Amino acid sequence: AGAAALYKSVDGIEIYVGFVPAQKLRALPEGSPERAMHGGIPKGSGYYHINVSLFDEKSRAPINDAQVRMQFHLPGLTTVTTELEPMVIAAGSYGNYMKPQPKVTSVITLRIQRPGATRTVEARFEHWFE
Repeated sequence: AGAAALYKSVDGIEIYVGFVPAQKLRALPEGSPERAMHGGIPKGSGYYHINVSLFDEKSRAPINDAQVRMQFHLPGLTTVTTELEPMVIAAGSYGNYMKPQPKVTSVITLRIQRPGATRTVEARFEHWFE
């Protein structure tokens, strides 16, 4: 999947999705805020940090007040649902850890709810993990 597959605009919200292997975060200096995010980096191999950044399509302002839920589906295996937590290191960003099956296309469905909104915005992404 190319970079374009990690961006969508849905119902006035621009959605950017990125992944960082947890082992790269473990290489950061002790005491760095990234090492403490979401309760700390999970032990073991194969984990990734997912980062979802949200922007208002018209104003380009970061969206800091959303509730973001991720449904992570491994075809033929399992589906996991988790909340993505606001990240203090980047405005409009939400994240958490996930453990995808390597060499399988994973399906990630994001459900974004803003305060006062009457409906949930949904965006689906597919990503191949090495």
